[in-house]
This record gives sequence, structure tokens and C-alpha cells, in this order.
Amino acid sequence: MTFNFTSLKSRTVWIKIFLLLTVVFIIAPLKAQEQEKEILEKVSKSLYNQVPDVEISLPNNQKLLLSELWKDKPVLINFFYRECTGTCNPFLRSLKTTVEKVGGISEDYRILSLSFDPKDGPREVAAMAEAVGVEKQKDWMFGTIKPIDIQKISDAIGFWYRLDSKTGQFDHASSITAVRNGKVIRVLLGSLVTPTRFRDMLYELKGTFVPTYSNPGENVLFRCFRVDELSKSVKFGWGMLILFIPGFCALLIAGVLFHKSSHSREPMGLS
Repeated sequence: MTFNFTSLKSRTVWIKIFLLLTVVFIIAPLKAQEQEKEILEKVSKSLYNQVPDVEISLPNNQKLLLSELWKDKPVLINFFYRECTGTCNPFLRSLKTTVEKVGGISEDYRILSLSFDPKDGPREVAAMAEAVGVEKQKDWMFGTIKPIDIQKISDAIGFWYRLDSKTGQFDHASSITAVRNGKVIRVLLGSLVTPTRFRDMLYELKGTFVPTYSNPGENVLFRCFRVDELSKSVKFGWGMLILFIPGFCALLIAGVLFHKSSHSREPMGLS
């Protein structure tokens, strides 16, 4: 009694190909988009918020309103504190490296690094600018704001921090908030700033299509995600469907070939 192992082996190969295509073209992209959605949900509550127009104190004792910075070009805001022994220095240095690679500062945007530690004054923020190596960059400003204004801006852009009474250090987020005309357009989270994500943020500020979520007031059809300006909820866009079209086509072709292969052979029999 023997079986037709050639047909059985061929079917097994087609099944493996089918499963591989499923993983490559459907499961893997879906997993990546789920991770993107999780990140977006974290920052969606602050998107499109109006940023308070607070007074900023610079190390040279100059005072100006935040609106004076965003009136002619977008502003990238990040928080730090001078005595930080954790992420502040590496984060700012990675931002400096990325800015040097990507370019565009002064022409396309300004950077404002604000201390959220009430103990920091002009001397401390100037020392931080010097430590990072941007003290001579006129469109990268370091400054302080009043404690009550720290909370106002933090609430608007979704920045959080809390003091650890045991260590005397702050536990805090590492982020860059892109502000255009006083509104939050995009937020980058992470302990380091990469050129790819930074470019995406700059494209978003310019109104260039970035296939993640829509700019305020835009109704772009083929984005993977969109954020509702009123509810701040993250929803899938039509771009998500387009993302999976190649995968579905590949699976369909594999299925047809498998079907033809199984019917073109003699059925397994006994002898």
C-alpha cells in the first residue's frame, strides 16, 4: 500500500508559501501599524491644542512672548532641567546632531528649549545651551517661564513630569512639540531624535503629505490614521486599506495557483 507523496509534498510547499505571504504582507504591516496607532493615541490628546502665549525669559535678560516666535515660522518646543542626570543631555545632543543633518533651522523653524525646574534661572539655562553646544545658534533659544506657565504649557502639549523625593530628580517625558500659528501640529516621543522622524515632522509643518495622520483642517483621503480635532480620537483612514492591497493580491494569486496545482494532479490512491 503506497501513497502519492509527490502530490502531498507539493501541497505542503504551497501551504508554506501561503502562510509566509500572509505573515509578510498582512500580519507584519498590521503589527507595525498597531504600534504606530499606540504612539499616536498617546499624543493625540494634545494635537491641535492652542498653546498658551506665555512670557519667556532668556539668559540675556530679554523677555518675549511665545507668539513672537511662532508668528513667522513654526516653533519646536522641548523641556529640560539643568540638574538632570538622565535623558535631558542625550536627548538635546541627539536633537543637535539631527538638526545638523537635516538642516532648515532659521529658514523653516525655531527651537525653544524651556526649563521646567523652578530652581533654574538664566545661568542654568545658559550653561545647558553651552553644554549642548548651541549657545551661538540664534534660532535655538533656551529660556525659563513662570511656574504657573510651566503647568499651562505642559497641559497644552501633553508634557508630564513629577519629582522623585528620594533622588531629587524629575521623572519626565522626552518629547518635541511642533507648534504652528499657536497650535500643536505634531509631537515626537522618545529618548532620542532620529533624522527620519524629524523630517516627517518638518514635512507635516510645511503641509506636505505624510502618511500617518492629517494636518489640522485637512481631509486627506489616503492617510493610514486621522485624528479627530474635537474628540482627539485616533481613527483608521483609507490609506490603511491601500496598505494591504498588495498583500491581499499576493494571497489571492497564491490561492489560485494552489487550487490549480491541487486539481491538475491525479488524486492520491492506493496500490
